[in-house]
Parts: sequence; C-alpha cells; structure tokens
Amino acid sequence: MFRWCIAALLLMCSVPGLASDANVTREILWLDPDHTQPMFVPEEILNERSGNDFPQLQRAATGCQALKIWREDPLSYTPADFKAIAESNDLAVTGKVIGQVTGWSTYEGHVVTMIHVRVTEVLRDVNGDMKPGDVAIFRELHGDITVHGVRHCVSPQSGYYTPADGDEVLLVGNRWEGDARVVVSHFVYSVSGGQVAQRAFTPISHGAVTLESMRTRIGRDTQ
Repeated sequence: MFRWCIAALLLMCSVPGLASDANVTREILWLDPDHTQPMFVPEEILNERSGNDFPQLQRAATGCQALKIWREDPLSYTPADFKAIAESNDLAVTGKVIGQVTGWSTYEGHVVTMIHVRVTEVLRDVNGDMKPGDVAIFRELHGDITVHGVRHCVSPQSGYYTPADGDEVLLVGNRWEGDARVVVSHFVYSVSGGQVAQRAFTPISHGAVTLESMRTRIGRDTQ
C-alpha cells in the first residue's frame, strides 16, 4: 500500500493542466468518502512523484500481463433478463465514451483504465440525481503506462469488448460509495442505431436487442 501524505495528495489533485477535456478527470479517485486512501492514481500524477513512493511499481514488467476477465458473461440477456439486472443495480444509463485515463489501481494492484461516459439517457437511478450531460466513470482491468521510464501494462482478454472513444454504450452498475461518479460491479453493452448488444462485454455484431425494449422492461417507475 502506498504511504501517502494527505496534504501532498490534496496538492496533487490541484495540479493544473492535467485534463485536456474538462469532462475527463485526471485526478486521484478515492476508496473512501473522506479521501484518506486512493483507489486510482493517474499516470501523470505517478510520474510527478518520486519512484520511492510507489514500491509496487519498482519492478519492471517482462511483458504485458494477459488478464483473464473474471466476470461471468451470460449466454444471452433478453429484455426480460435485463429488467432483473437493471433493478438489482443502482444505475442504468446510455452515453458516449468521451475519454480514457490510465493509471495504477491500489484496489486491484495493477494498471487499469478509467473510462468516462457522458450520459445521454438515464434509464434507472435509485439516487435520482444523475442526469443527461453528467459524466459517469467505470474502470476496465487493462491499460498501459510508463512510470519513471518503466512500462507496466495489462492486456485485455482476447475477444473482450473494450469501449473506444466515441462508442455508444449502455452502462449498468452500482455507484462507488467514495465517489458517486464511479460505477462498479458493472455491465457494459455496446449500442448502435437503437440496438443494444445482447451480451455484456461483446460487440453488437454478436447479437442485439432494441434499446426501446429495454426501456419498456425497466419502466420509468423504477427510476
């Protein structure tokens, strides 16, 4: 675990010029509401600190770790299934990927990518405060960073759908208690022309259902 000085962390969070897009946060994300333990530290901030501050990053990688995705990928999500999935989570939104930030996750203990989605439509939100135009963030367990000249990377599983900038997605999950922008235990579906991939984490070419059918199944009364 990193040994952090809280005052130094606050200073790092205020470093100007880190974000090229005002909607893409290149800041520390926290494990707790009181901001005492970092969950994710961006590559830029890692390189601003002494290498001695990051003992987990001292050893050079021999190559990109091929990560086996641990999530179960169901055979099929029909609209009826989707209702149950959505209602067992806090949030279900559609949106566009507007940016990605790589860094080190103290939670997973390796490189991850934080993907930012500008919300287009809120299908479900138990808190009732997410709205179109807001940005939701979820982490994917892969990425490639260089910290003080040493490369660390994790490659996604072969065939695993990894959203790219500009992609339309349907994101379902639970909000992180330390930061309501961060969505965890998530499912990601690709979206195109009103069609939604029938399986989470796979391209839409593998089968699709209509977004309208999912709206109907959830119902506005679930928001």
